[in-house]
Amino acid sequence: MEPKSWWQRPVLHTDDEDERGRRASWLELFFDLIFVVVIAELSAALARDPSREGLWRLVLLFVPAFWVWTGTAYYNDRFGVDDVSHRLITFLNMFPVLGMALAVRGGIAEHSRAFAVSYIAARLILIFLWLRGGWHNPQAAALTRRYAIGFSMSVALWSISLAVPPPARFGLWAVGIAIDVLTPFTTLLIQLHLPHLSTSHLPERFGLFTLIVLGESVSSVVRGLAAHGRPTFAAACAGCFGMALIFTIWWLYFDHVMSRRSKPGVWWGTAWSYGHLPLVMSLAVLGAAVLNILAADGAPAASVRRLACAATAVALLSIGAIEWALAHDEYSARPPAWATLYRFGGVLIAAGLAEYGPAFGGVSLLLVLTALGASQMLYGRERWIWQTAT
Repeated sequence: MEPKSWWQRPVLHTDDEDERGRRASWLELFFDLIFVVVIAELSAALARDPSREGLWRLVLLFVPAFWVWTGTAYYNDRFGVDDVSHRLITFLNMFPVLGMALAVRGGIAEHSRAFAVSYIAARLILIFLWLRGGWHNPQAAALTRRYAIGFSMSVALWSISLAVPPPARFGLWAVGIAIDVLTPFTTLLIQLHLPHLSTSHLPERFGLFTLIVLGESVSSVVRGLAAHGRPTFAAACAGCFGMALIFTIWWLYFDHVMSRRSKPGVWWGTAWSYGHLPLVMSLAVLGAAVLNILAADGAPAASVRRLACAATAVALLSIGAIEWALAHDEYSARPPAWATLYRFGGVLIAAGLAEYGPAFGGVSLLLVLTALGASQMLYGRERWIWQTAT
């Protein structure tokens, strides 16, 4: 390590760096591994309680966890440097994330204060990083101040929640999360006067996070089959269809989203990034639903069927929404709106299965959902064939 890299000031990255192609660092990949634990615990908690209350609990806890990851990814895209101070701060930020995972594992009803303290700690570290970046880069000071103000308001509400019993505590969390989520929208005009966000680094970061959540879904298939000891033929078939369903979502995302850039402008870039929240959350829900389907004897419970169908519908809806924000490329013979409308058609079918479908068995339910995902894949293939022929 060169002497200058032991301690560096945060540097605002430029458009020229992005043209050379920025990649995720090994430190960022290591930081992602900590979130594997959080996602696994959240999915496992929903698998233990696949009720509507369990789903709302996952949403309440998943959003702040994802926001810690997103805030770190965007900071690194703006100011990230590979020096000792940044590595130590990132290492320090891993402990609040682990604290969030431990709180979920212990039961959020009993450990909600621990979860709140962990989230507050993670957000304070991020506020410090943004203010430090603005201090050393005055041209970005307006951006970093706006972030610090908004995030501090959220931290204040989370801090007050420590003295308030549930369910009022969770209400304060929801308001604080809303402030966190809305704060970046107040900076869009400021960002017009700053270098563009990376079109290579950020897509890679979101793609890797999506892959992590998909990996947890694969793990759920294994755990569901292992619950039988020696899986029956029906369970093995259900496991194959569960894997196939996950594979179709992987195909749709990495073939039609990951490989394309968003439309020019901060508004479209923001819509692109926000579309990933419901996508990755639906994948965590899908993993919990698949685990229950594979572990069950006979037809899954109605709540589990609804989870599986709703998760598939939200995943397709999110992919369609993200595609709407993507620029048209030379490999697409038809306008992106066609693909988006086709995704939304799949959403309606999946939602109909959740509410009005018959009492499917585990195999038949996963077969139908896999066929729905495969139809989305075939549309993409048809587009490729159409473009090749013309």
